[in-house]
Amino acid sequence: MRKEDAIILMCHEVCEDLHINKVLRKNFFAYFYSWVFLSYNEVEKKVDELDKSQNFFDRWKSSFKYLNSICDYEEKLQLFSRLFEIFAVKLKNSKAPKVLHEAFVSLEIKDKDFEKLKDTFYKIQYFRKSGLRDYSNALLFSLMISYSNDGVLDESEFSYLRNLLRSICDHMPNIPIHSFDIKNVLAVNAYSEEEIKKLSQEVIAAIKSDGNVDRKELAAMKSVIKKMHLGEFHDDEWETIAPFLSLIILLADGEISEKEEDWFLSHYKGFEIKTIEQAFWLHSILIQSPKVFKDNYKFIKTISGSKGPLFDMTNMLFLTFAKHFLSLDQKRIDVLADFFKDGREKDVIKDIDEIVAGKVVEEEILLIINLVLNDRYDLNKINEYLNQKYIERVFKGIKKEDSKLKYLAICHIIFADEEISSSEYKALWDSFKESRLDPELLETVLYDFSLCRMKIYKMDKYYKYLS
Repeated sequence: MRKEDAIILMCHEVCEDLHINKVLRKNFFAYFYSWVFLSYNEVEKKVDELDKSQNFFDRWKSSFKYLNSICDYEEKLQLFSRLFEIFAVKLKNSKAPKVLHEAFVSLEIKDKDFEKLKDTFYKIQYFRKSGLRDYSNALLFSLMISYSNDGVLDESEFSYLRNLLRSICDHMPNIPIHSFDIKNVLAVNAYSEEEIKKLSQEVIAAIKSDGNVDRKELAAMKSVIKKMHLGEFHDDEWETIAPFLSLIILLADGEISEKEEDWFLSHYKGFEIKTIEQAFWLHSILIQSPKVFKDNYKFIKTISGSKGPLFDMTNMLFLTFAKHFLSLDQKRIDVLADFFKDGREKDVIKDIDEIVAGKVVEEEILLIINLVLNDRYDLNKINEYLNQKYIERVFKGIKKEDSKLKYLAICHIIFADEEISSSEYKALWDSFKESRLDPELLETVLYDFSLCRMKIYKMDKYYKYLS
């Protein structure tokens, strides 16, 4: 039998499996085979002739299996890809995921090739027009449903959520922060004996810088040195973190003397904060002694870095982190805010005041996304920063916008364990009621999700009765 004839039989078999009418069958043949005919009766006649001449369906049971035996891999992949495209874009049918799975197995399609097909589809249909708000809504809906079970993330939920977010956030704006504080840097980085020796010499020099060795400074020095550990891996060179460790020592007694300022500026000539991550390290150290923002104002301004939009965003990011993640008391928050507002434009001051007032701002969403995707922070630390009450606050504070990306995240989370729990349903229905989610858009995305999983997923229609 010719390959062309076998493909005709395959198209007919697919149409039979989908239980579609003759009008749609004609469309399917046009999409797949580009065969022009006056009526579907012509197709049925041709199929009947081919089947009887070869005793085809009794012998092979499946046209996919026959095509697998006569086609090379590139031909089979082309057939499968065309079938996926038709189901995904042109002719959607509730039974399509099952048919696609049969084709995938029978034609022996490689997983990596199907992944490429799905990635291309999602990129065009979901990611191309997505912005930060789309990703924010997707993330928060995912977190809302994940926390709904028992108020915290467990290992399986966290692992699935992190993998999900990575899969949908390839094109999302991110913050270049590996570690939010210097303690995490010490916990993650491992240095050679020679590097640890040099770091130890730096903090010892800091403790001696003003000629007085305070017991608090001595205790801080011992604590810092104790946290250094041997190994070969480190993202941050010892020369990069040395100034920050020295600042920890200098601030251990709650203040920085003029001699200590002079020593620091002389010892670390030209030191200046150059990245968002380094700004987080610096402010997380300084806020432990908030009075230095007034007493050592000129010194801190000198080492804080340049001004401009990035500088303002960095400060607002840290202020948000301090308020909602570090849970600093209001007095410290006010000290930070006043320091960040000094000399800034009115719009910047307004944004800072909104953060202090507890309004949900874009910076807060960026921090949540970065934290959940950050490999340096384990589940315990994330549960320390995030909880159901906090996520609900942020969820209520963001602008709700519909996008297919948000509904895709809902599908991924809801069906993480292949079934929906009652608490997950409740969280989803509550979200429908509050956010006025679009049930038709959910059904559309649920179909895409099913097709890309090659398995039929369903939800009940309870949400349609919510108002």
